[in-house]
Amino acid sequence: MDRYMRQYARALSTALSGLETRSVIDFGAGTGWIRKYPFASYLALDFVPPDEPWARQWNFDHTLPEEYRRKYDVGISLNAIQQAANPNQTLNYFLDALRGGGNLILAAPWLYPPADRTIDYWRIAPRALYRMTSPHFEKVSLFLIGSMVDLPGRIASRLLAGAFRGFSEAKTFRVGAKPLCPVDEGQIPTSYFGPLTTLILAENYLPPVT
Repeated sequence: MDRYMRQYARALSTALSGLETRSVIDFGAGTGWIRKYPFASYLALDFVPPDEPWARQWNFDHTLPEEYRRKYDVGISLNAIQQAANPNQTLNYFLDALRGGGNLILAAPWLYPPADRTIDYWRIAPRALYRMTSPHFEKVSLFLIGSMVDLPGRIASRLLAGAFRGFSEAKTFRVGAKPLCPVDEGQIPTSYFGPLTTLILAENYLPPVT
C-alpha cells in the first residue's frame, strides 16, 4: 500500500474505533465493505446498492426517506459527497438520519484527481468542510490525508492494484492517526501541496431546535 492509503487507513481506523454498540448508516456505501467493522447494526444506502438485505437504494439529490430519519447513532460517507448536485443540501440529508448526540464520519477529496469525470462534480477544501459541519456538532476533528508528493505513488498503486480494498487494508494499520481539532477554521492550514483528501469526525450532533 502507498503512503496515502496508509494515512487513510490509520485515520479511518481511528474514526471508527469504539462503534461496536452503535447503529450506523452509510451514505454512498458502494459494496458496503465497511460493514465488516463491528457495528451494532448497519444500513447501506447507494444509488446502485448491492443486492443484500442490509442495503437500500437512495439518490443523494433526494430527500432522505422518513423511515431513516433520527434513527442512527453514526452516519458515514466516504468520498461520495462530491457526486451530489448540491453538497450542502446533501449534508443536511445526512444529518437528518442522526439522533441527537450522534456522530458523522465524512471524507471528501480536495486535491485528489477526479475518479469519474461524468459524476465527480466537486472538490471541498478542508476549511470549507469544517465550515459545513461545525455548526451542527459540538466537536469536529480533521484528518488531513496525503499531499501532492503522494499523488504519483497513489496513481501507480491504483493502476497496479485497483481500488481501495477496504477492511483488509485498514485492519492492517491499527496504529491511530492524530487529528487536528481546531477551535475555528483559521487554525486549519492551507497549502498548494495538500491534502489530497480530508476525513472529518464530527461528534455530538446538535439537532435544530423546533
